[in-house]
Amino acid sequence: MMWPGEHADPAFPYVVQLRWGDFDSYGHANNVAFVDFLGAAREQFLVAVLGDVPAFVLARIELDYRHEVLVGTTHLVVAINIERIGRSSVVTRETLALPGGDVVAEALVTMVLWDEVGRRSRAATEAERRAFEAIRS
Repeated sequence: MMWPGEHADPAFPYVVQLRWGDFDSYGHANNVAFVDFLGAAREQFLVAVLGDVPAFVLARIELDYRHEVLVGTTHLVVAINIERIGRSSVVTRETLALPGGDVVAEALVTMVLWDEVGRRSRAATEAERRAFEAIRS
């Protein structure tokens, strides 16, 4: 697949299989499903990069819809690249595309690493920072 736009070589590609429940009465994927598609890819991204999914919270999702996804579409491809690494946060650029490469949505997502005991953000460990830096675009 040819990757769209400036992200021709994604740090992490992920295929999302669409389900009947992702579509609405208008004959296209519901806008809420896009957030689920990206979330599933993000979880696999974290496993691939860190070996596990650390505790994190989403502080921001900026999602631009570009094209509808029609009933009959079987899968989409998500490309995830790291935009910025902060003290306790990571910002990713996530592109959702049809198999032919047409972009259907683009998102900027801010994940904040989370201390589950203290119920607050936590600094990235040195190992996490190195792993994120290794794949940063």
